[in-house]
Formats: sequence, structure tokens, C-alpha cells
Amino acid sequence: MDEDELKRRAREARRRARGTDPGAGRDEDGGADVPRDEWGVPIDRRHVRSGLYAHDSRWLRMLSGPGRKDFKGLFTLKRLPFLLVGLALMPGLVYYWGSRNLSVFLDPPISVEGASEAAQPAWQAPLEDAHAPSTGGSPFGEAFALWPGGGGAVRADRAGVTAYGAEDGERAWRFDEGEGLCAAAAGTAGADGDLGLVLVEREGGTGDDGAACGTLVALDLDTGEERWRWSPPDLDGVEGLPPRDVRVRAAGPHALASWGPMLVGLDAADGEVLWAETEVPGPGGDCASHRTRVLPDGGGTAALLGTCASGPDEGAPFTAVLDMETGEVSSAQALPDDLPMDLLASTALVSADPVAVVYSSAASLLLDDEDEGDAPEDALLVADGEGGWRRIAATGETGVGAVGGEWSLSDAETATTVHDGVLYASPGDWETDERVLAIDLEAGRVLWDRRVEDHDVQVVGADGDRILAVAEYGDGDDEVVRVMSLPADGEGSARVLADGLPVQPYRSWGAVRTVEIDGGYAVGSPPIPGGSDDAVPLTAAR
Repeated sequence: MDEDELKRRAREARRRARGTDPGAGRDEDGGADVPRDEWGVPIDRRHVRSGLYAHDSRWLRMLSGPGRKDFKGLFTLKRLPFLLVGLALMPGLVYYWGSRNLSVFLDPPISVEGASEAAQPAWQAPLEDAHAPSTGGSPFGEAFALWPGGGGAVRADRAGVTAYGAEDGERAWRFDEGEGLCAAAAGTAGADGDLGLVLVEREGGTGDDGAACGTLVALDLDTGEERWRWSPPDLDGVEGLPPRDVRVRAAGPHALASWGPMLVGLDAADGEVLWAETEVPGPGGDCASHRTRVLPDGGGTAALLGTCASGPDEGAPFTAVLDMETGEVSSAQALPDDLPMDLLASTALVSADPVAVVYSSAASLLLDDEDEGDAPEDALLVADGEGGWRRIAATGETGVGAVGGEWSLSDAETATTVHDGVLYASPGDWETDERVLAIDLEAGRVLWDRRVEDHDVQVVGADGDRILAVAEYGDGDDEVVRVMSLPADGEGSARVLADGLPVQPYRSWGAVRTVEIDGGYAVGSPPIPGGSDDAVPLTAAR
């Protein structure tokens, strides 16, 4: 008798001992003749020996909830470190989540729409047309302007001036001369806004002496034709003029150029010199400024911000109003005397009509927590027309808790634009770069202060109804630049006008420019002097 036969007989013996007939309940194929479903489970519950049939059904287990055995494998010794880390992080995550949601509730953002209908990238100008910071460390490398013209857009930087057609970006004309540009006017000149103004460094210039930038050229933006040029005779033999003191500005029918203390007004139509001054008289005629910042208002006047160079008020800043036609200076008034003007203080001219200045001090950074309250507060100062100043807080709070922050108009990357007495600003601090605010300069109050959902915004212009802005959107490799239109009253939605443009260098943020071209927009930014990155070429979306 073989082994298999012994095993078979042993099984039969065990069945007989249990009183079970080995042939009962079997069909000829050896399968059970008990009715079963497709899963092999007896349909009649009397043939089911397991107690799991009813209690472990899916729906009853869901209703009864988890049992003790469901957690048995969770709290094991090897998982203890992960549980402790999770418990430690939980309060912080809850705090952040709660802060974010509460901020959205208390400070609802401006929604964004229109991305699907926005203009898409159409062309990119050749990179060799732009000045590359890595090729030279001249302080004049920050010269930059972007104007409409040439059938599209005109870009000016240290390398020269180039016009590109709107349809395909084909070069329409180019101007380059001497060692390159020292400065370019941000706006256009001429009665029709068809002129671009640039200062050119003479051949053989060293790239760091403003005295070599003695040629002012007016270019027709449509054709590239040179309309006129002028050179100040007083620069002959002058050396060592700081590059930052060489500037050119355009204001409709007027042009304004400065070389250190010399300020010259010209007729933009033909380059005729209207007036020239070497100092700007301060309040009461007791002092004069030899280096003055100028901001045209577009209506024939300009705001001046200077510093007394001598006398009892030496070092004290003041503002004044300049008549662009005659060079006459009026309404000179000193900044409030309770604001310390030391090496830690800075001032910036942000509006010409009315005259407005942002004052800030870094003194708080050097004080401990107990003395920080003694530091002067940043302020937006607005001339009231009667020799006094209206003060508006230049800082503000945003968000709550973990997502809270503080915006400041004194940040280096803050961008501003003024229309009809309202200052629109996008604070440049990384914690608040989604914000845009509007300040009524005449009334001295903030009209509105809103976030733009998921966009880092920089304002570039405004009219009566809308604010034109550029914005970074997305993260990592998917980050792009958009051109947007925001509501001037802070109500309603923002609209995407152009999408998918390349990201600009972060150090140029606050100075990115955009102009409208036929069917779209062109976007560009200035190179960074001494930077190691290549320039970002002019790009357009249509």
C-alpha cells in the first residue's frame, strides 16, 4: 500500500469519526452542490460556518466604525519618531492654515480673469541687441527706456537704441554711437510724443565719468532719424562728474538735462536752449541746491527735490516747483524739521502734482526692541500748497498671524504711478508683493489696499478707469510674466492682457516696463550694473 493510499484512508477515517459522509453533498465533478454566488459564497446562510458573513459585510463595518484592531499596527515602536514629529508640527500647521484662511476672509483678494483670451508670446528681440551686464561694469549700464515707435516698440540701453516691428519683431532701425548711452529719458518728448531723448558718451570715454556724456540726441521714434543734438560748452575740461548726476528727462514739448549742478531746459521740437541754471534756490533764498532730483508732471512744470549745500540749513532737504518753459523756481519749502536727515535717512520724489515725497529711516534697524519706538516713522509727505505738509503713513499691515506682514513705500523695489492726484503703488517687499494700494494725495488718505490673487504685481501706469501692471505668476519652471489691467477703484476683477512672457531679473523688479503695440504688449527691463546675468531681451505678446 503506497503512501497516497494511506493518506486517503486516514482522511476517510476522520470524516467517519465526525459523522460526515465523504460522498454527501458532492456532485460528480467533486464540487459542492450547495447553491453559491459568483464568489463561491453559499447563498443560503445555513451553509455558512463563519461568523464573518454578517458582521464583516462592507456596509455594516462602515456603520460600526473602526475597531481596536484597526489601530493595533499604528502605534508601534518603530513608528513612534514619526508620530512625535507629526504631533510637534500639528500646532504650526493649524496656525498657518487658520491664519491663511482668516486673512482671505478679512482681506479678500482681487480675482483674476481673462487668461484664456490673453495675448500670447509672438517674438523675442535678438539678445545681441541688448547690453549684457557681464560684458562691462560701467555705472551707465543701468540706462534704459522702452517707448512705442518704429511700428512697434523701441528699446534703449547702454548698447544703443533699437526699434522692432509689432508683427514679427523685425528690426526697423538702430542707433549707436560713441562708447554707448549714459542715460535715456523714461518718457517720450515732442508735441506728439514721437521723440526719444538719449545722452551719449563720447568715443574714448572711460564709462565712469559723467563729464564724457556731453551729447544730447533727439531721435524720431518712428524712423530713427536724428532730429537734433546739443552739447553743453560748460563741460569742456570738466572731469570726475559722478555718473548718477547725469540725467535726461522728457516732458511733452520740453526736454530737461542735468550734469551735476548744471540744469538745462530745451525745446524738444528743435533743441533750442530755453534756460540754464547751476543752482536751485531753497526756501527763503538762504541756501541753494547743487544736485537736484526732478520729476515732470506732464503739464509744463516739474517737482524738484534738493538739499541745501551751504548756509545755516546745510544738508536740509527741500522741494520746489520748476517752470519748464522759463526755468523759474517757486514754492520752495523745507521738509518737516522733526524728521532727522542723517546718513540713515532717505527721500524719494514720487509725485509732481501735488508734490509728494517718501521719507524713510533705517535707524530702527540699529535699535534694540526697547528703543525701536524712538526711531522716526516712515511717512509720505504731501505739500499742502500753503507751506505745510500732510503726513500719510508710508507703512501698513497685511494679513494676520503666520501670513501677516508689513508693506512699505520706502522699499527699493516699490513702483508708483500717479493719475489725477491719486498715487497707485505696489510695495516691493517680498512679503507684500501681491499688494496694490491707492492713496488720495489731496485728501491724505488711503483709498484702498488690496491683494491680487496669486500674482506678484508691479504698477507701470494708470488712467481714469484702469491700472496697467506687470506681474509674475506661477512657480519654478512654470513662472511667467503677465501684463494685467487692474480696476482703478479697487473693485471688480483684474484682467490678463498678455501671458506667457519670460521672467525678468529679480533685481530689476520695480523697473520693468511695458508698452502697448499693435494687438498686444512688449515687456522689457533694465540690465543690472555689475551683474553677472545676461540681459533679458525685449519680448512681445500679441
